[in-house]
Amino acid sequence: MTDPFGLTVSLDRTITKDTNAAPDTSHRPVPARRPGRRSVLYLDNTPITVKAYVEIGSKASLNGTPMTVDSQGVFTYSLPLVLGDNTITISATDPRNNTSTVSYVIKYAP
Repeated sequence: MTDPFGLTVSLDRTITKDTNAAPDTSHRPVPARRPGRRSVLYLDNTPITVKAYVEIGSKASLNGTPMTVDSQGVFTYSLPLVLGDNTITISATDPRNNTSTVSYVIKYAP
């Protein structure tokens, strides 16, 4: 491109498409995880506070219910437990439509 003064201007851009899943960086409560094994956390109190950190700008859901994610990529939710196994599934979709999902089982036994 040439500007009005006859000087040539060039602009190089590198565009990289983000295809990585939106990271669920941390969840509370956090059961111990072992590769290939089911995560189970045993608790004797209800409700529990679930706190998740997702990529800033992501949309998130807890057990299929949309959550309000703050400007830091955090949501919290008070979740009542039923006796026995309770599955918690957290999904996050970043602004580029990459989705990540993680599930935990919490066993409630007062």
